[in-house]
Amino acid sequence: MNSPSKKIFILIFTSAILWGGMVSPSPVWAQSPPCTHTASDVSSLLTVQNTIRTEISGGLARNITVCLNGGTYQLTSPLRFDNRDSGTGQYTITYQSTPGQSAVISSGKIIASLWTKSGNIWTNTISDAASFRQLYLNDNPLPRASKAFTIASVSGKQITVKETANFSNLSPDAELLALGSFSIYREKIISGNGNTLTAATLMGLASVDPDPGYAGIAPIPGRPLFVENDPKYLDQPGEWIFSTSSKTLKYVPKSATENPNSEQFVYPVLDQLLIINGSKNLKFNNLTFAHSKWTLPAGGYDGLQAGSYGMDPYTATYFSPPAILTEFSSNLEFNSNTFWHLGSHGLALGQGSNNIKINGNLFTDIGGNSIMVGYRPQFVLETDWNPVSLAPQRNDITNNIIYSTATTTWDAVGIFAAFSGFTTISNNLIHDLPYSGISAGFIWNTTATSMKNTTIKNNYIHHISLKLNDSGGIYVLGNQPNSVMSNNATTDIYPPNPGSAVAGIYFDNGSTGWKVQENIIANWFCSDCQPNHVPSDSPANFNLVSNNVYGSVPPVIDLTKIGPQITFPTPTPTSIPTGIFNTGDINKDGKVDIFDYNLLFSDFGKTGKPGFTTSDINSDGKVDTADYDILIVNYGK
Repeated sequence: MNSPSKKIFILIFTSAILWGGMVSPSPVWAQSPPCTHTASDVSSLLTVQNTIRTEISGGLARNITVCLNGGTYQLTSPLRFDNRDSGTGQYTITYQSTPGQSAVISSGKIIASLWTKSGNIWTNTISDAASFRQLYLNDNPLPRASKAFTIASVSGKQITVKETANFSNLSPDAELLALGSFSIYREKIISGNGNTLTAATLMGLASVDPDPGYAGIAPIPGRPLFVENDPKYLDQPGEWIFSTSSKTLKYVPKSATENPNSEQFVYPVLDQLLIINGSKNLKFNNLTFAHSKWTLPAGGYDGLQAGSYGMDPYTATYFSPPAILTEFSSNLEFNSNTFWHLGSHGLALGQGSNNIKINGNLFTDIGGNSIMVGYRPQFVLETDWNPVSLAPQRNDITNNIIYSTATTTWDAVGIFAAFSGFTTISNNLIHDLPYSGISAGFIWNTTATSMKNTTIKNNYIHHISLKLNDSGGIYVLGNQPNSVMSNNATTDIYPPNPGSAVAGIYFDNGSTGWKVQENIIANWFCSDCQPNHVPSDSPANFNLVSNNVYGSVPPVIDLTKIGPQITFPTPTPTSIPTGIFNTGDINKDGKVDIFDYNLLFSDFGKTGKPGFTTSDINSDGKVDTADYDILIVNYGK
């Protein structure tokens, strides 16, 4: 079970070409002091922890560095840190991999090599496994057996597909995955008949509330539906199914010569790997956190947004447990770690989490949100902390690489922040996500909350909204006074439904209090796409948007040419950057016409051409240059 360290350096090199070396995780352990303690397995790690607790109780008088020798630390219960494990304002306690080695904190269990073959399918009995939804072969995730269909109609617990199907006699372990606009639904299947499935629970808010605003929060006809974990669809190389009743794992080899008995299969056992509650002045450096599981909620997963779920969100909204959770803790650091093969959310900062730095880490193959600030396991939608003093404060998320995440709950995001103050999200590389890149705010009106002073700057976000719609490279909600969004690049957003609202920067309902400047938004395509999207039913207000660069028809801007001209983190696009625009038949319709050009900067809205707003945007009582963007629109022949 190795960590993907090589991928970090490949991504750094690639991003440096595109964007002047924005993201630069560094091996923090190389500068760490000598090891004061060492561990080689979970037992010795717990012994060291108790030894340090004794030293702390007598008065900590030195920095402590615990070096974890290379190898897998297989957990049977989460590691826990509390007030007995704290450093002080003067002395810090660090847990890290031994320099030059890689320690993996994992709940993964290796499957015994007891495979038998029948036809093209290998079978193994795992008698001590309750259930699992993730399986890894030689550190690579394997897909559960799945068959794709198209939703025709939804009525209560029943969902019908357009294709001819035979849904009778499905396994009791079979599940469905259905897509809405910006949310997904995972449910147990209790029966099937012809083209119709019956789920164990209702699917989506539209099935329980007639409010038209909930129409999109449900499976939508025309969108995909998948039937998973049923033997009749176990037909593709690399697929597998697991039966909770017989405890049998079935696997289709990737090739005729593959023998599972000579390979390493791993499944996760625990939902959580590390829980920190009441600790201060701790660092976790250069560790790998891997192999946590996601458990389907008893009532199914009825996605709301950003990895939250619930059938009655104004009574109870939920987030699944994260692999790593902090609560009532401060002055923590997570540096140069790898988070991967995690079934649910990755690293979450919950109540009372303050002054925490998440810097230079790699997140990939995460089932839900990679990083969360403002995690709550259960709450009423759109309500603040009670008391407000529980809101996380002054946390920094910097220099991280996040890609190919939200693999289980596709409506999750790269970085999520809600009901928190003074959160900084900067210099992160985020790409290849099914929904939004960064999501900040979680209330759909302008009510004042603990969410304020948010800073989102110097991030590069591309290729998001791969499976869902109504999303943004940077998506914000609600009233966030004194917040700044600057020097970001969001590019290459091509949603699966071209008719959906998608934007490089998305101001959703109630978005207020933002200063948005010097961002690059380029290369997106859909009929309702806008560089800055504002919903008509609850427009954003009191936002100052200025000096941004936009290019819409794909792919107008050649990103490889941005870096040499606009030096991040402080670009100053005061004129058209030369040579960055592609020319010719950009939209591939067989002709070069107006739709292939996006080369005109506005002269602060005074030309009267379509696309320029001429009003008091920032509500300061006058119409002046502060009310206008530098725009690039498709009039520039």
